[in-house]
Amino acid sequence: KTFWMIALMVSISSAGVHAVIVHVMPHFINLHLSRDKASLVASLLVVVSITGRFGLGWLGNRFDQRRLMAVALTLQGLGLFLLSEASTFWQAFFFIVTFGPGYGGAITLRLTMQAEYFGRKAFGAIQGLILAITVVGSMTSPILTGMVFDAYGSYRQAWLVMGGLILASVPLTFIIRSPREANLPSSSLA
Repeated sequence: KTFWMIALMVSISSAGVHAVIVHVMPHFINLHLSRDKASLVASLLVVVSITGRFGLGWLGNRFDQRRLMAVALTLQGLGLFLLSEASTFWQAFFFIVTFGPGYGGAITLRLTMQAEYFGRKAFGAIQGLILAITVVGSMTSPILTGMVFDAYGSYRQAWLVMGGLILASVPLTFIIRSPREANLPSSSLA
């Protein structure tokens, strides 16, 4: 159960990230931002994600990783809502500083949660299976996002739906239990 909840949560997050990576430049070019500024937004997004990778990874050694993953996913979802309304470079900047750390932090936290919950013995096999599952969202979300743009002439609806899906996955972070905890009676966890 823990594996499938992590895989679902990460798949939804990954779908949003890959749609953004593929379509953020076309989104801003469509809103009449210059190619230079649109490419700067895309570049800064990756650079700012490093703060989430290091920052939330470091905090993961000190605090409950589930709560930190909830923070990362919340930042991603809110970032997509900001992106849906962004039409200027400065509005894009608020998207970058919100979505970027969430996107980077979710990458690191997934790996550390995976190690904490399942150990190192089968880390590679579990990593491969989770990535095989997430590839479905990673491959389909950019295509679906493009279809939304073709249908509506805007990416706004796609960003709103993806932001909502990511925020809807936040409660999963609070019900995830390590396989060891899941097999113990609740009275023995106290």
